[in-house]
Amino acid sequence: MSFEIHPWKVVETGLDKERMRLSESLTSTGNGYMGMRGNFEEDYSGDTHLGTYIGGVWFPDKTRVGWWKNGYPQYFGKVINAMNIISLRVRIDREDVDLYEDDVVSFSRVLDMRAGVLTREFVIRREKGTVRVSFERFVSVARPELMALRCRVTADYDCKVALIPAIDADVRNEDSNYDETFWLFEGEDEDRNGVLTVRTRTRENPFGTPRFAVCGAMAAVPTEKPKKNRVTIEEGYVSRKFVFDVEAGQTVGCDKFVCVATDRDHKDDASSFFTASISPLLTLPMTMVSALIIMGKKAATSSKRAVSRP
Repeated sequence: MSFEIHPWKVVETGLDKERMRLSESLTSTGNGYMGMRGNFEEDYSGDTHLGTYIGGVWFPDKTRVGWWKNGYPQYFGKVINAMNIISLRVRIDREDVDLYEDDVVSFSRVLDMRAGVLTREFVIRREKGTVRVSFERFVSVARPELMALRCRVTADYDCKVALIPAIDADVRNEDSNYDETFWLFEGEDEDRNGVLTVRTRTRENPFGTPRFAVCGAMAAVPTEKPKKNRVTIEEGYVSRKFVFDVEAGQTVGCDKFVCVATDRDHKDDASSFFTASISPLLTLPMTMVSALIIMGKKAATSSKRAVSRP
């Protein structure tokens, strides 16, 4: 693993496919309401441990023991993997970017512990030339339900770029005692503002413990008008696909915003909460992310003035 020493940042300067899970752990982000490992937004076919977790949302996984373990509890309460809200696939000339398979020229992943922002940038080599891709994401402290991320793509040759931001609720826990899924899909939708939602609920259990409803809402804004803008809605999955015809040296991208609500924090139905509260908020995502980034930079500057050493 290649890391640089920095007083406030976790700086990874090379891609280590053999220790991906450790790197993902070291670059995790969270705000107390929800958190996630430092996973890649785009597809990655190598070994990885996807993880997004929501505070207070758990499931009683039935204990797997034999007769020799009398006295064990009936279940283990597990903080379970929630819907994947960071997914943003990148395709160049209809071929997915996959750092496990692609020829990686350079790679960096940086977690700024002061600003709470995770950034990643890499260059890959394709048959026609090189492609630079960058990601930036954070979970908000001012609005704990909000996660925002930014993707930018620049190729040194003419090509077709597709960006596919999505929410994917078809997730599992690797430590499930009986290889069970803990979630049921309860609906997917697109509202009149173009906000895509996925609604889930934890499965029934025989132990009388609470069930939890979780709803994710996504808005995505391209940097310029795409050639195509297509929505996909399937069971437990929603996405928006932006396709651009890109000239050499041109940069395209999109900003993605996801709000997550649970019936644990909002006693009314989670989907009603989104319709009444979050959807209007997500119709102005560019204004919101600009304000949040400015707030983060001001906080970092303030901390730098107040603290000379970590």
